[in-house]
Parts: sequence; C-alpha cells; structure tokens
Amino acid sequence: MPIKKKVPVKKAAVKKVVIGPKAKLMKLAVTTLRAKAKKLGVSDVTKRTKENLAQSIILGEARKKRGTAAGKKATAKRAVSPARQTGTSNLVRDLMKKALPPGRRVSAAGRTYTERRKNRSDRNPTAWKQLTGRGNDERYYIEDIGNRIFEDYYSYDPGAFDFYEAFYEVIDQYAVYYKDQAQVMMDLGFWDWEDNDLGMEVTNIGQVAYLALNELAGRVENYVNKKM
Repeated sequence: MPIKKKVPVKKAAVKKVVIGPKAKLMKLAVTTLRAKAKKLGVSDVTKRTKENLAQSIILGEARKKRGTAAGKKATAKRAVSPARQTGTSNLVRDLMKKALPPGRRVSAAGRTYTERRKNRSDRNPTAWKQLTGRGNDERYYIEDIGNRIFEDYYSYDPGAFDFYEAFYEVIDQYAVYYKDQAQVMMDLGFWDWEDNDLGMEVTNIGQVAYLALNELAGRVENYVNKKM
C-alpha cells in the first residue's frame, strides 16, 4: 500500500499585542517607578500611587522632549468648552433662580476660581436649544393658542365669544407639568418676571410660564381676528 504523506499543519499567525507606555510602566515594581520618577524631577515620589507615578513619568519624559512633535502631543491640554457644566441639578429649582454662566468667579475671600457646577451656573438659553435640539419659537405658541381659542371657544358660540376670557382660560391650562412649564420658559426666553404686567408675586415655575404666555396676548388676538 502506498504511504500517505503527512500534510504539515500551518500554525495560525499570532498577533503581537501592542502595549502602551503606561501599561509597560505599570508592569514594573513601585520601587523602580519611584527611581525613574525621581530622575525626572518628580516630587513626593513616596506619597504617589503606582498609577500616578506612571503618569508622572510619561509627562516627565514628554517634558524632556519639549519642542518636538511627540513632546507637544503628550503635554497638550484638551480644550474645554466655556459652556461645559459638571454635576447635576433640579431643573425646576434652577429655573427659578438666576445665576451667572459657567466661568471664572471671585470668592468672598478674593480668590479666583472656575464655577462649572450645574446648580451654581446657568447655561445660555440659546446654547441650550442648540445643544439639545429642542425648542419652539414664539410663532408656534401664537398659532397653537390661537387655534385652541378659535376652535374651542369662537367656533362653539361666536355670539358669546370673549377673547380675553378664552385666552386666560387656555394659558391657565396650557402647561400643567413641570417639564412643559420649563419648556415654555426656555423657548420664550422669559427670565425677568419680577416686574410683570399682572403684578403677580411669583412663587413657582407654573406662574412664570403663565406670565411668559401672557406676553403673547396681543399677537394671539391678531391671529384669531384674522381667522374669524
């Protein structure tokens, strides 16, 4: 019988795993990292964690190469958006309190610091709309309220129709949920309610939304008159 030749089995190629500089340093002993960091001029090497030592060594080596492309890339600081905020906040409470935009502040003690906390700073309403993609313009509210008045009041009984009676009933029930009231306030950019036309002492966000919609009364009336 003929002897079958053995076909050699090809071994699958082993991909080399590329290890980054930080991962390489993390494999070293802490004493070795301390010695490396000390040579690069890093202070308090005994108080630093292993990860911190590795990061300090990478930055220290990059500083030595300053002026080269590699050094500039390693030491480059990431640009931070001036409108960036951190932390969380209660939207309803926030809207009832006015604050400065995120940025530099001066404390009572005269120290300068950067304020980015959401519950201590206000984002520009226009920027908020651009970032969230949300927001309706004044025309939306004029037409929506006007259509409700025309269809639910004027069309029902033209003889007994009173525009302002219908208008105040509609805006009183227009935004009943906090998120809707906040939306009205944001969309219409209504931020100054202390000296309002109705002389109302504002204590909640629902009243703010009501006052914002009240500002549209004349334009809504013109819209309804054109439909009549």
